[in-house]
Amino acid sequence: MMRHVVMGALLACSSMGCALIPGFNQSPPRAAVAPATPPQPDPSFDHTDEELDGFVAEHTVGYDKLGEPVTGTLDAFNPFELDVKRGKCYRMVLRLAPEAAFSDHAMRGIAFRYEAPGRPTVMGGPGIHGPGGVASGGCPQTDHTKTFDIIANWGSAMDKSRIHDLGTGAFTLQLYSKDISEEELAEMKADQERQAAEQRRLAAQREREEAERRRREEERREEERRMASSHSSSSSSSSPSGPISVSVSIKNTCGKTVKVFYGKKPKFGSGTYSSLGSNTRTSKSFRPGDMIWVVDDSQNGLGGATISETTRDVELTCTGVIAR
Repeated sequence: MMRHVVMGALLACSSMGCALIPGFNQSPPRAAVAPATPPQPDPSFDHTDEELDGFVAEHTVGYDKLGEPVTGTLDAFNPFELDVKRGKCYRMVLRLAPEAAFSDHAMRGIAFRYEAPGRPTVMGGPGIHGPGGVASGGCPQTDHTKTFDIIANWGSAMDKSRIHDLGTGAFTLQLYSKDISEEELAEMKADQERQAAEQRRLAAQREREEAERRRREEERREEERRMASSHSSSSSSSSPSGPISVSVSIKNTCGKTVKVFYGKKPKFGSGTYSSLGSNTRTSKSFRPGDMIWVVDDSQNGLGGATISETTRDVELTCTGVIAR
């Protein structure tokens, strides 16, 4: 069920970023270094052997040991391959020997990582708890081979050369498993698909918002170029220039539709009434000195703002206007 990764693959991992370890898609170490000031040690390491025993018992309820434990040393740690089966859920338990100790670097953060070709990388929790920890391997939908790894992940985004700077001394890894029904697997798959769909929806929403931000920024720059060109033409000509126009983006952040008045004095002055739906954005051209108001149902002004040459955004609240 669990077997050591072959030496050839490990040598390739050292020189080629682990490209030959199945599912271990680690990039080559980068030249950049980790931040100069390390964070404080993770308090998850501040537990005793007895507390680890209780932690393991809590997180392996219903699980049985699977095969013999694998032994190794922290200072020569290599990833392991696991053959996982549909219909099973898995947990890996790490225990350090009494003389073993995590390195200062590792105590800034350790992650348990499962990888397989063509599948998302999984960081298995609940994680470290004193001189060991527990790493969930999930409940696979198909039979396949995973690579289990322990990494010191502080600074690894910039420099991957120290991900196995784990410490010194011996450890054991014991795999646990339990049965899971087809109905439960189907529910898990449906939940994963729902989460994936929600992530795609959020990603598309962020993309649309970013595109809108870029569009507005380009409109602002174009307006500034037109204003600069108009100012330059005015400076080189004796004829007076026309009125300055300011393009403004208006967004309603109130939880309901608000009524809007464009003009100096709502209800009693000349101007234009309109409305804007909740969380809706529109754009409008103003001249410096123009005003915009939020009004009530009786057209009384609740709050207003004056548009200046530098105004680019206007926020409509339930009770007023914020111009930026």
